[in-house]
Parts: sequence; C-alpha cells; structure tokens
Amino acid sequence: MVRAWRRTPLWLRLITAVLALASLGLTLTGLFGARLLRGYLVDRVDEQLASARNFLTDSPWVPDADALPSQFHLTRIDADGDTEQRAPSALTGTAPDLPDLTWTEAVERKGEPFTVGANRGRGRWRAVALPLTDRSGSVVVATSLDEVDATVDRLVQIDVLVGLAVLAGLAVAGYSMVRTALHPLKEIELTAAAIG
Repeated sequence: MVRAWRRTPLWLRLITAVLALASLGLTLTGLFGARLLRGYLVDRVDEQLASARNFLTDSPWVPDADALPSQFHLTRIDADGDTEQRAPSALTGTAPDLPDLTWTEAVERKGEPFTVGANRGRGRWRAVALPLTDRSGSVVVATSLDEVDATVDRLVQIDVLVGLAVLAGLAVAGYSMVRTALHPLKEIELTAAAIG
C-alpha cells in the first residue's frame, strides 16, 4: 500500500490530500451543525412544554374531545399509572407511547421533559408529567418531535449535497492548479529521461 502511494504521481497525491482534509472538515461541520440544531430545536420544544405545563398547573384538566386542534397530546393518568382519559393532537397521526407513570414517579420527574417513542411508526415525542396536587394522578403533556427530526434531516441532506459540490469543485480546481504548477517539473523529467 505504501509502495503504491509512493509511485502515485505527485499531483494526484496533493489533490487526494486536499480532498481528504476538506471531506473531514465538511463532515465534522455537518455533524456538529446537525447536533447543535437538534439540541436547539428540542430546547424550543421544551420551552413550549413549559408554557403548557404552567397553564395546566393552574387548571389541571383534560378536555373531553376526540382531538385537540393543537400540537399537544394530553393524557390523564390515575395514581397507579393507568390511563383514564386522552385528548390527542389532531395535527399528528400518532400518539406518544407513554410509560405507566404512577403519581410518585410523576413527582420524581420534577416537571422535567423526557423523550418517548410513538405508539406506532418511528416518531418520537417530548413529554412532561404534571402530578396533580390532590394525588389522584397526573396529566402528561406531549408534543411530537416530527418537525424537529424533519428539519435536522433536511439540514443533513443539504450538507451532503453542498459538500459533494464543494469536493467536486475542489477536485477540478485542484487538478487544474496542480497540473499547471507542476508542468515545469514534467518537462525536467522528460529532459532527464531523454538524456539518461
């Protein structure tokens, strides 16, 4: 392998090294960018859940409705962790796959958001459990992370396409520049071969 690399023309080694470094840089930038964006968007979802939590703390009820015209899915759970009532979001086709939270477990979560899967499919939900002050159970407010996942997936697609375009541009420009810069060395090589 090392021998083959040494026999490779200098211009090809230079271009390969530049493309490898550029690929590494683009990959790291894309990974960190996607991770930071996902974290930011999940924080925004958590802020929305905090607003909903504050609203429901004042009046912890789950409306009698087949579906709420909002992004939130509300579930009333009794003190033993059994679901009593649901008010799903009309904006999503799935629901959160909530754990059986007893009143004590809801208190232990301290109002902190947590992530759960969807009851069907591959979606994820962000939820917060609100223990009722009368200890009769809790209300869980959840919102889908589908938009967060779709946004991050779109960013990754854009990163890949732009990265490939940048690498192709670098390859063409690098080939042109290196071949032009090394042209005098090629003439020296040909002259040396003619003399030898």
